[in-house]
Amino acid sequence: FFFQAEDGIRDDLVTGVQTCALPISTDSVSVEGNLSVTHNLIIESGTLVTNNKVTLKGSPQKNACLIEDEDGEVVGNVTAEGMTSSASGYHYLCTPLQNQTLSDVMDDITLLSLGGNSSSVPFPNCWIYDETNTSPDKADGWVTPGSTAHVMGAGSGFALNTPGNAMIDFNGPVNTGTIIKTLTHTVSQGGSVECPPDGWHLIGNPYPCAIDWSKVILQNIDITIYVWNAAIGNYATYVDGVGANGGTGHIDAYQGFFVRTNQNDTTVDATVTFTDSMKIINPTLGVNFK
Repeated sequence: FFFQAEDGIRDDLVTGVQTCALPISTDSVSVEGNLSVTHNLIIESGTLVTNNKVTLKGSPQKNACLIEDEDGEVVGNVTAEGMTSSASGYHYLCTPLQNQTLSDVMDDITLLSLGGNSSSVPFPNCWIYDETNTSPDKADGWVTPGSTAHVMGAGSGFALNTPGNAMIDFNGPVNTGTIIKTLTHTVSQGGSVECPPDGWHLIGNPYPCAIDWSKVILQNIDITIYVWNAAIGNYATYVDGVGANGGTGHIDAYQGFFVRTNQNDTTVDATVTFTDSMKIINPTLGVNFK
């Protein structure tokens, strides 16, 4: 598909097209009418100016995917709709957009007892994980955000208790380019030898498309990922090409997951580095557990 800048992009240009790759033949193309993407939109080259009229639709089958290739760029806000899996319960999530706070979740899901704890009534339904907690019990790392002003940074995960097929939408500029998460490793006293309490971080896919975990750059990070599978009430894992409980190396957009730091090299920080080269089209239903 080639679009001249003066033509813009109309509502009907991608109707019925599952993957629309746009090598823009001028410096930029502007979206003039509301554009709903239900499958895959790939900006191969040039600049797509959204004018806040692009929506990445969520559905039980598949959340829409937006990929900017190295020569492509998206300017302006988009609305990104992420739908959880069909199972009710806790879902590990991550926003694919910049400048998001929990107020962007609150307009879809009522957040209970923010700033509370496990003794609060009603019981909180939104949690983040604090690796710096020195308790030997890993469960003590779960804390509630203080308010809806809590900022959800790029690649930061959170746990949310929702019904199945819950829709959560965000609006803002897309995360793109290289994103580096620097992670702590706090030494606790005691705890399980088989599953030590130190170094656990709830992070997530920062992009509005799936990523290939095998291409993520890890420094002082164990290679295993842990994704909560609400359907079975247990973790799906993936390590060295081997998945358990449905885990795979393809991490869907909006997906949060646990990783663990190690101290293999104490002279450097523990980091997870995401880059555009890791982006892939969102997988089909059944390989993500949002």
